[in-house]
Amino acid sequence: MTKKRKNRRLFALVVLTISFFAFPLQAQQRENPDPGTGLLKDYAFRTSGEFAFYRDYTFNEPTWIGILFYDENTWAAQTFAPGTGRRIIAFFKTEVSNGKLVLTGQKNDSNLQEDVPFVNYLMQIFPFLYESRLAAEKDGKPVAGSDTRNGKLSRGILPPDVETDSESVLFGGECRIRLAPEIPLFNVLLVKNSSGKKLFEFEYGGIISEESSAGFFNFEPVPASAKEKLAEIKSGKQPRVDLTDAKITTVTPNFFLLGDNALVLITTGQPMEGNSSPAKFFAEMAKGTIISPPNSSFISIPGNFTVEGTKDEIVLSQIFYEKENNEIIRDMKLVQPDFNSKEYTCAVISGFESGFYANEEKLKTLSRDLIKSGPETNID
Repeated sequence: MTKKRKNRRLFALVVLTISFFAFPLQAQQRENPDPGTGLLKDYAFRTSGEFAFYRDYTFNEPTWIGILFYDENTWAAQTFAPGTGRRIIAFFKTEVSNGKLVLTGQKNDSNLQEDVPFVNYLMQIFPFLYESRLAAEKDGKPVAGSDTRNGKLSRGILPPDVETDSESVLFGGECRIRLAPEIPLFNVLLVKNSSGKKLFEFEYGGIISEESSAGFFNFEPVPASAKEKLAEIKSGKQPRVDLTDAKITTVTPNFFLLGDNALVLITTGQPMEGNSSPAKFFAEMAKGTIISPPNSSFISIPGNFTVEGTKDEIVLSQIFYEKENNEIIRDMKLVQPDFNSKEYTCAVISGFESGFYANEEKLKTLSRDLIKSGPETNID
């Protein structure tokens, strides 16, 4: 590998790590109203600029639906079908009346007259999601085992997933909606019909910044080639990087490079602003991990978010496709909270996915050592 190629790959890691470290967690803390009740009282709530994309299986061709939240009265929505390149974007003004999200204004491209059915669909879909969240607060039921993530989490660390039943012409009648604490915007993870068939499923979320809105308006789903590449890495068909002898370079007292394939960024004494319970704090950290950074080059690969641990330390992990360099990158956070002082320490580890499978536990141990005492000479 040439020096130029190494530098490009390392730069991708630095961009991802700093974006996650600096933006999503602060964004969650900057504006975080807490209207939730019952089972959803500890769910992370939406913040300005947050968006979510769903794979909509009710269309004949692969189609994604995106919703962007500006404020309580202003939204954008789009439908995108990669096969045809059809992208329809509309902006809406709303108000809440008797627990319903009512559209009071709409703006879209005047050349989209032939796409009126798609715009009408968008006009119905995000009020449905909004009202599903409210319905889950009132009559939702917990999903057994979801709070421990099949035994990987201590009980009470995350709130459980919640399900609620509804009826909608959008989805052909009776349907069941599942909400999860880390899913951005409405917390809606999945909509199924009465037979259990997937109709509408969360795939990708993010927050636009003042400098960049491309993550929403120019959204494209993860290409099949990236998913295939990840599958090959997991199966061992692609070479895995050996990090056991990686030289640790101290860039700053809290920023360390592990050769050319991984890095660690550590922050200590961060305040738990606005978090009233461990479950709410961890839910916000989980959402900050699943959300893609403002740089639209990074797209989370669906189905690869994991969380495990106890109230003393949780490990949050997500896998991203970095399209400019065609790389598969892992973002892993070790979060160590102190609920007495209301502060936390976080080690963010970013590395090429090919280096995580043989080294994940060693990377965790290394990060803990760096938190305690600073850099070592190698992972062993």
